[in-house]
Amino acid sequence: AAGGYELEITAHSKNDEWTFTKKFRISEEEAVQLNEEAVEIETKPRNKLVVTMIVSTGLIILFLLVVIFILWRRKKIIVKVQQRSDFLKKIGLYNISIVVSFLILFCLTERCYASKEIDVAGWETNFGLTKNMYRTNEYLMDNNGIAKGYVLDSSNQVVEDSIYVGNAVTLGYFGEDINSEATVNGKYTKDKYFSVVKGDEFRLKNVGSYNGRALELVMKVTTNTDKNNLKLILLNKDPKLPAVQFRIEHNFEASYDFDYYVVDQLTQQKIPGLKIMFPMNVTDDFSGERYRKATLFSPNANLIMEKDAPGLYRFLRKPSKAPSAIYVVQGKDNSAVTYSLSIYNDASETISIGQYIPNDTAIYGTLISFFDPNIKKISPQSYDKVKLDYVEDQKGQVDFTIRQDLPYQALDVYYPEELVLDYSKDTADLNLTEPILSYGDQKVSRDEYEYKEGKFVFNKAFLKKYHASETEKNKELIIDFRSQIDYSAEKTLVHHQPNSRNFTYLFQIHSHSKKQNPLNGVVEESTEAEYSKDMTVSYPLELKVTDLKAKVDLDSKISDYDLSEFVQNPSSNFPKDNLKVLLKDDQIKFSKVGPIDVPFILKSNLLNVEQEFIAKVTVTAEPITSEYFENQAWLIDEINKQFASKGKKIDVNLYMRDLLSITSIVNRSGADFKGQHIPKTIASLKNLEEIDLKNKYLVGTLPDELGSLTKLKKLSIFGNSFSGEIPRSLSKLENLEFLALDDNKLSGTIPPGIEKLTKLKQVYLNKNQLIGSIPLFDLGPFSNFDIGETQLTYNENKSPSFISKVAQYKQSFVVGTDSLFLTGNINLAITTKGTIIKPFDPSDRGFLNLHAQKTNKTKVELYSEHTFKIINKKSNQVLYNGPVNKSLEIKVDPAEIYQVIMDGADKNPNNITEFETKLREYKFSEVPKSLSLDLKLGDLGYQPVKISSKDNLILFDNRLNSQWQLRIKTSELKSKKRTMAGSYFYKSKDEVPVEIPVSDTFKTIEKGNSEPDMGTINLSKEWNDKRGLFYKQANTGNYKDSYSGKIDWQLIDVPTGGK
Repeated sequence: AAGGYELEITAHSKNDEWTFTKKFRISEEEAVQLNEEAVEIETKPRNKLVVTMIVSTGLIILFLLVVIFILWRRKKIIVKVQQRSDFLKKIGLYNISIVVSFLILFCLTERCYASKEIDVAGWETNFGLTKNMYRTNEYLMDNNGIAKGYVLDSSNQVVEDSIYVGNAVTLGYFGEDINSEATVNGKYTKDKYFSVVKGDEFRLKNVGSYNGRALELVMKVTTNTDKNNLKLILLNKDPKLPAVQFRIEHNFEASYDFDYYVVDQLTQQKIPGLKIMFPMNVTDDFSGERYRKATLFSPNANLIMEKDAPGLYRFLRKPSKAPSAIYVVQGKDNSAVTYSLSIYNDASETISIGQYIPNDTAIYGTLISFFDPNIKKISPQSYDKVKLDYVEDQKGQVDFTIRQDLPYQALDVYYPEELVLDYSKDTADLNLTEPILSYGDQKVSRDEYEYKEGKFVFNKAFLKKYHASETEKNKELIIDFRSQIDYSAEKTLVHHQPNSRNFTYLFQIHSHSKKQNPLNGVVEESTEAEYSKDMTVSYPLELKVTDLKAKVDLDSKISDYDLSEFVQNPSSNFPKDNLKVLLKDDQIKFSKVGPIDVPFILKSNLLNVEQEFIAKVTVTAEPITSEYFENQAWLIDEINKQFASKGKKIDVNLYMRDLLSITSIVNRSGADFKGQHIPKTIASLKNLEEIDLKNKYLVGTLPDELGSLTKLKKLSIFGNSFSGEIPRSLSKLENLEFLALDDNKLSGTIPPGIEKLTKLKQVYLNKNQLIGSIPLFDLGPFSNFDIGETQLTYNENKSPSFISKVAQYKQSFVVGTDSLFLTGNINLAITTKGTIIKPFDPSDRGFLNLHAQKTNKTKVELYSEHTFKIINKKSNQVLYNGPVNKSLEIKVDPAEIYQVIMDGADKNPNNITEFETKLREYKFSEVPKSLSLDLKLGDLGYQPVKISSKDNLILFDNRLNSQWQLRIKTSELKSKKRTMAGSYFYKSKDEVPVEIPVSDTFKTIEKGNSEPDMGTINLSKEWNDKRGLFYKQANTGNYKDSYSGKIDWQLIDVPTGGK
């Protein structure tokens, strides 16, 4: 009955006495439930005397037995008595006042245990099938992936329910090393199994994924553990065994042993709304009808089993609409029971599981297996297992392999409509090749899937064809491809790790699937995997220099020499990289004759990587010879002259270190050095600040080594016969103030970099064969900058601002008052459309005859190094761009205008000329629209017929070797009333008048030859008072009036040899 109770138990053993007191309350609801579950004690009426005798006798016998018994089981009695108190609580007998000896009499016998077994009277085995039995929260799977069962609605009525498990994440361990991913109370364990107690927390990573995020399982032990109630967790590395097993032994209370829930592995937060399926196997390793046990699940656990699953009909279930716990009991046969089921619930919910066996003498345990690869997969398997492997090829490229797990699906409905695997994000810079797919030993045909720029689409037919079998645990789709990184692209340097050869890339793989929900037919998209991996590619950098195996003087220092005397030709195999050579030790002294290793640092400018290089150097004590300076007498004499006062001389006792004292080479005397040149070894005079060698008849090319004289301020070598190009190395002379290279035979262009010499104030380049555009100097205006009498240009329709004097760019292509300009044939006669011409071949009819012309029309030949671009002015089509090439052929069409641009100066009109293509023909280009005649009465002389200033008489005949005749037909001059008396006459070159009578026929007045080049013949320019068309009155009888007439013109061809 409900109410408050107090139980007191006293036990005696010789001089020892133990007393136990327990207060408790039983509610109405608990009393009803306990009375239903308790084993009833017989309460039929009995004769009081009989009862008294039996009790008295029993007490005497019992007293003797208790003394012996307690000595043997003294400590155990405490535990037993406590357990019996729990039993008394259950059977509701605390309202009976009874002596201690009476309780011991009944409670020490085995018959009075709380229960021999769980009373399963009225329980059924129809799992999930019977609505009338009110069994809720259990579902049976059909062949469409839909689990059907019953739930309580808001009115506490049992109604049908359906769950589509296809949208749930099925938990399954996919880690690689369980001991490194499983923790107990935050600590990793290397043990295979270990015991846990109440409050312990077990965690396991990588048990599933959701939207590409890994999931983590959290399990907490909720009951005490002692020698009778043992809980063990077993970890298995063998992929053929369950990853985790939870073993429970001797739980004598109907309570839960552990809770579990799932969290986001990264954030450690629960994920509300995420549905999960947790498959498990439950195995009883002790069975028997007498000691029946029960497995407990919390009410929020939705149990799902497959129809006709093994063990399905061996379950006994307690019927209840709203059970406080769900009990699953093994069947009545005596064999051990193993059954598989899945729990479906929200990931954020806590699910509790426990085991109950009411008898303490049974050696009993339950093994619950999680992540068992042998469990039949009744729920859909995800495609979240994606792995990327990559191997460098030692050439700066990478071979990639993506391994996509293709799982077996128990039902066709579980296969997605399509699976999309996408690694296009952030991989464009890797320039990946077209992938090759294989499955096992089978190559996958390209037409079986869609692919574009790092994105795959696999349809349902593909996924049903390529997948693991039911017995296979893993079967992978292999995707192979490789990188083609363009190290010359600027975007590649974004991935460079500073101060290293390495480049890092983030490789991301995203996959999602589209699945149709059979409950509503809706196609739902869900993320399968989000995979990212930081990868590093090492470029096989090679930094090289040429060891010159230099010789140095004894007792000299490394600082006495330029680095270029030890090593040359620095190079890096990294695209667009420049190699800088540095001294590792700038304090080296050469104090001993013989070989010595000199360490240098080779530094990549782009990658900032340094590498050591050892140059082999020989220390000598030999004087400088004339051969060293290439036997150039002018330089040898100058050096000897500077050291004469010191008693030193080349070939005798002058050493390399002595040259460091020379700061100038100046020779302004009348002597000349005809036929001599500047030797490369002039670079040994490292401290030179001035070279002045004007008008010395020196020849040859200027050596690049001049650029190593970094202290040079003045370089004046005008008035010699130097040829070749200006050395590019001059752009290194940062201290240069004066540069005079004029009046030589230098060719080519102004080298780039000269315009960046900030100290340069005077430049003389005039009277050389220089071409090309002048670079833009930001330093001007210069006090002198002379480029006159060259073929240099400036790519603007104006003169450069840094040249202040007009005279200093005369006779060049720079726009000015005395400039050169490009010209050539302006009319080109052709025969048909697509005529092939050779514009640079003088023997070809399409020769353009390009040349320069002064303002006074004087022709100037162009230097050979100019470049020309020929374009169609209307279409902008480029027909050619390059230097003069006599064999070049291009196609041209008639009635087109073509533009020729020299040296790329398309903004300077002096560098541009045009020619027009015309078919070979003869015709009137223009005839006078009106003619005028001023006559005076009585004047019988020849009066010229005048052409107005707006009119011309122009013929066009560009035929080859042809002749033409000009004829006219005249009419009388008449007024409204009268006719003029007189005739027309024509005077040609001989100025003899020839009468042209009025007639219906034409009369020849001029004839001439064709002009194949120019084509145009302007006759009107030759008409004057002595030549042209005239009119002469016949007598003095004409009257004053206004007269008019008509003249017809005719141009005819005269066959060769005709008249």
